[in-house]
Amino acid sequence: MDRKQVTKTGIMHFLTKNGWLGNVDSISFLAAGEYNTNYIVKSGKDFYVFRLNYGSQLGLDDQTGYEFRCLKLLEYTGVTPRAFFYEPPGKNFSRGAILEEYIPGRPLDYRRDIPAAAYIFSKVHEVHPQGAAVDRPFILEDPIQALAGESLALLNKYPADKSMSVYSPAYSLLSDIYEDLTLNAASNAIYFRDEEKCLVNTEVNSENFIIGEDPAGCHLVDWEKAVFSCRYMDLAHFMAKTTTLWKTDYYLKDEERSSFLRSYYSALTDKAGLTLDAVMEKTKFIEKAVLLRALSWCYMACYEYMNTGRPIKNLKTFKKIKEYLGGAEWFLN
Repeated sequence: MDRKQVTKTGIMHFLTKNGWLGNVDSISFLAAGEYNTNYIVKSGKDFYVFRLNYGSQLGLDDQTGYEFRCLKLLEYTGVTPRAFFYEPPGKNFSRGAILEEYIPGRPLDYRRDIPAAAYIFSKVHEVHPQGAAVDRPFILEDPIQALAGESLALLNKYPADKSMSVYSPAYSLLSDIYEDLTLNAASNAIYFRDEEKCLVNTEVNSENFIIGEDPAGCHLVDWEKAVFSCRYMDLAHFMAKTTTLWKTDYYLKDEERSSFLRSYYSALTDKAGLTLDAVMEKTKFIEKAVLLRALSWCYMACYEYMNTGRPIKNLKTFKKIKEYLGGAEWFLN
């Protein structure tokens, strides 16, 4: 079934027929994004999230299976939802589905929840690509060049157009940064070569954190784009202005950034081979590539909104995209 064909009654029938739940009392809409729609399912005293997939940012045929395996790897950390069942793409749902734990709470507040985020990251980054499992998440060996390559593809997805001339300064700036990162690709790779890979979320905006009443109730959700790579991808993405300002009006000041990284380092169970200075230095180093990718996506999305008939789902989002491109130099300084 595609997105329009799926009904709450159909989901209820699927859950009980396939033995995922003994009974279903109610189903209500929770949230939807570009690639997933989520429903809250009530069964007796328990609540679950039924997550329907409609696409893959990683280009996978079985996106639900990938995300399910990531959640299983993370289960022991206690800071991610538990995944119970997964349905592969096929006769029931065209792109598959997952039933996972429902986590009550609110989105992260940068003004007061920095310690909670630091703790969550410290637990998530304990998961390493040990063993030779065929179905483990992707390993991203060179995060700098991966982000640079994604950025170039986004910047050049469409031909030059006069409608984008007002953003020519942003395009030139982003192109220059790409060239700089590519020119220094060999030294950049050496910089991270000896880093132990860990599982990173790569999409750590405030709304992917669920903050409960106590530290034990704080979680990071939405694992559709997780990979094994350097921990600094998550740390830099979390602190980047393009991340914090996307859904809020706030960006982290220098002392708050330092405090976050100190809290993260203190919470790590295994600090072997790591120093606080190195964590701070390498996070700052990779942040430019994170910003490049974020702003390059904005350039691509702005073109689509203005030239391809892409529906504007959220006027605030379109406004934010234009603000980011207009302030590209500020973001990158």
